[in-house]
Amino acid sequence: MQTQTTDLRIYLISLERSRERRNTALAQLEPLPGKVEWIRGVDGYRLNREEKKKCSRIRSFLKYNRPMFPGEFGCALAHLKTLETFIASKESECLIFEDDLWLHPDFAQLIRHRESWLPTDAGIVNFGHDIAKFLPVGTIPEMSALRRSVWSSNGLWKRIGETAGR
Repeated sequence: MQTQTTDLRIYLISLERSRERRNTALAQLEPLPGKVEWIRGVDGYRLNREEKKKCSRIRSFLKYNRPMFPGEFGCALAHLKTLETFIASKESECLIFEDDLWLHPDFAQLIRHRESWLPTDAGIVNFGHDIAKFLPVGTIPEMSALRRSVWSSNGLWKRIGETAGR
């Protein structure tokens, strides 16, 4: 198995007030190859009208037969903020985690050897949650090439080449 030499950008989403959860998550992320950057979570119970407009209540209702809960709004917006940070970084790939993560003891080894199992054309590798949140991905040119839903969970994102969406 060939070892991936490049460190990853690792983002940890956590609310400001969730220090204990964040510290527990940071301890689990320690063995991973890369630097962890804390992304301040978005409190869905304290959103203004403009922030609420960024998520589609209609699409949520059509898909799940219910509106999104405030916590889901906050979570989706925090992931959008994280993706925008990733795009601005110009890094080729990143890991995104929420502070309630649980990593298998072999996870760091799996990530170190990702070149042996990760398809070169993979844009998103979802490590868990199966509910897609509806974010305005099409408004982010670099991400529209992925042509996938944004999964609000822990996962690995790879930047698709400049011509992927053309």
